[in-house]
Amino acid sequence: MRQNTLEFFGVGKPLRVDAVPIGASSSIECKNGTRSQSNHDAATPLHVDTASVPGMQLLSHFITKDEHSALVNFVDKQTWSTQLSRRVQQYGFAYDYTHPLQRPAPTVAIPTEFAFLVRRLVERGLFDRTPDQVIVNEYNPGQGIAPHVDQTKHFGGTVASLSMISPCVMVMRPVPEAIAASFSAKDKGKTESKASEGTQNSTGTSSATSFVPLLLEPRSLLVLSGDSRYKWTHGIERRKTDTLPTNGAKAIKRGRRISLTFRTMCGDACRSPLAP
Repeated sequence: MRQNTLEFFGVGKPLRVDAVPIGASSSIECKNGTRSQSNHDAATPLHVDTASVPGMQLLSHFITKDEHSALVNFVDKQTWSTQLSRRVQQYGFAYDYTHPLQRPAPTVAIPTEFAFLVRRLVERGLFDRTPDQVIVNEYNPGQGIAPHVDQTKHFGGTVASLSMISPCVMVMRPVPEAIAASFSAKDKGKTESKASEGTQNSTGTSSATSFVPLLLEPRSLLVLSGDSRYKWTHGIERRKTDTLPTNGAKAIKRGRRISLTFRTMCGDACRSPLAP
């Protein structure tokens, strides 16, 4: 019998984001040299039971098609790290997966090509200050990431992830109360290693049905704060197709997918609100 395990990667005080202002406008330079103006009235919540995962938001069309193409084109020209089984890029601060308690070290600055996204996240009230750490993940069909809670020692209370190119299903699972209550500034979180990364580890929940599947479509933004950051894990199973009960269990074929995850660094006083 496989032992129940839970991985912790990175967060601190959650940000309440019940109301999201709409109508902010930004632009990005596209491959043809033009700048695409975007009105974000189209960035609306997807049809997901977000009430079942407090603090979670899933927004469709957070970026335009032109912005999507320009971002993918830029990311593919940058250098990838192969430290994990999937390829990654890190900007602002580099998280060391082999030493999770070590403070992320300053690294390559966040590219100017991401500046419009950083501004948009703040303008829309999704972050209370400018994100200063970005990780780019590449997932090929069959790759995934084990259920985890981003580490509480180094990162702030909100994490936002932008999906690009191909859809996939991410699964949210509640963290066992005993584990959630143990979160503190002295987090003893586990590391994302070659051995465990990409596997579907159990969170130790008492019910096998205690999960919420989310379809992450290209150009959608997933925002986790509050309970969804500290009391729920998120993970992607290793498989080449997904299914959802809401679409009649029809197969959703995976392709190559890229995600951009935005976080804030926190200081020595960073603590989870669940700490005793």
